[in-house]
Amino acid sequence: MGNVDVVQWMITGNCNYHCSHCYLGEDNRIEPDISRLLSDIEYFKNYGIKKVILTGGEPLIRKDLGQLLRALFDADIKVTGIITNGALITKELLGMLKDFGNDTTFSISYDGDETHDVVRCFKGAKEKTLAAFDLCRKEGFNTASDMTFYRGNAGNLRESIKTLEEHGCSSLKVSPLLMAGNAQKGKLLESLTPTEVLDAFCEYIPFYFVDKIKMKVFLSAYFYGDGQNGIWDIPVERFKMYVDDCDKAMCAKEEKVPFLYIDGRLLPCAGVAGYKEQREKMRKISDGGIEAAMKSPAYAGFMGYTLKEHARSNPDCKECEYLKTCMGGCRIIAGIEDFELHGKDRYFCTYFKNGYLGKVKAAVQLGKSLAALG
Repeated sequence: MGNVDVVQWMITGNCNYHCSHCYLGEDNRIEPDISRLLSDIEYFKNYGIKKVILTGGEPLIRKDLGQLLRALFDADIKVTGIITNGALITKELLGMLKDFGNDTTFSISYDGDETHDVVRCFKGAKEKTLAAFDLCRKEGFNTASDMTFYRGNAGNLRESIKTLEEHGCSSLKVSPLLMAGNAQKGKLLESLTPTEVLDAFCEYIPFYFVDKIKMKVFLSAYFYGDGQNGIWDIPVERFKMYVDDCDKAMCAKEEKVPFLYIDGRLLPCAGVAGYKEQREKMRKISDGGIEAAMKSPAYAGFMGYTLKEHARSNPDCKECEYLKTCMGGCRIIAGIEDFELHGKDRYFCTYFKNGYLGKVKAAVQLGKSLAALG
C-alpha cells in the first residue's frame, strides 16, 4: 500500500546496560505491554508491511519475545534485523528465529577494543559481544555493527576493525558521538570536533587497503569501503542527486524506513527518537493508522523539509557555494547540536569547506599504493 520497505520497531525501552553514549537516555526505560505490540502488528498488516527490524532499548530483554516472534510469523512479517548489544543472544533464540523462517541480520554494537566496556559501563561486555558474533557465525546468521566514535577510541580504530573482521562481522558503520541522552547528561565520554573526526578517518583509510579488510566499512558519510568486491566510495558526494532542485525534500530517501517509537508514535527515522522536541509532535499509529501518521503535519513537515526552507532559515548557507552539494546535512545532527530542525550539520560544513574530498581521495590513493607494495 505505502512506500515503506521496512519499519524499525522499538519494542522496549528497557536495557540490560546503562551505556554512557546512549542517545535515548534513561528516561525512555519503559516497556509497552504485549497487547499494544500485537495491535502494532495489526497496523503493519493493514498497511502491507512485510519486514521489521527489532530495536530498543535492548529488544532481546523482553520475556515475551517468543510470543511476539510467533505473532509476526502468523502475520507473514519477517524479522530482517535485530539491533542489540549482543549479550542476550543465545542458541535457543537463533533456533527460534530459524523455526519462524527468519533470515535475520544482527546489528551488534561494538565500541572499540580498549573502550567497549567503558562505553557500556559493564565489565566483561566486550567478551560477551565478541562471543555473540562468534555464535551468530556458527549458527549461520549474518552480523553487522555500529561504533560510536569519540576521543577515547579514536586511536584504536584500526585494531577494532580488524577484531570485528576476525569475528565474522560483515559491515561496520562508524558514527561520531552525539551529545544527547546519556552522553549529554553523564558527560563520561568526550566528543571530537568535526575536524578531528574527519582527520582521524583520513588517517585510518590507508590501513583499510593495507590490511586488506573484506568487511564493508562506512566511516559515517565520508568513506565507504567494500574490500570483498574491490569497491570504495564517498557517500556524501552522491547526496546531491537527491536535490536536483531546491524544492525537493531533503530527507526523501528515509521515507522507506520509518521508526515506531515505544509509545506508538511513528517517527521519520530512528534519530528522531533522541530529538524530544520533534518526537513529541509525531502522531501515534493508534490515531488513524500508519498512513494517517505519515500524513500528519509533523511527520510530513519533517519529511518535506526542503533546501529552499533551509536556505531561508540560514542566510550564510544560502550564499554558500556548496549548498546544493551538502543539501544542509543531516537534520538529526543539526537538530540535536543546534537544538532546532533548521540548524547546521557541522560535519558537512567542515567536510565541504575544508577540502576533505581531496584529502579522502589522497588517503585512498596512498592506501592502494601501499597495499600494492605488499
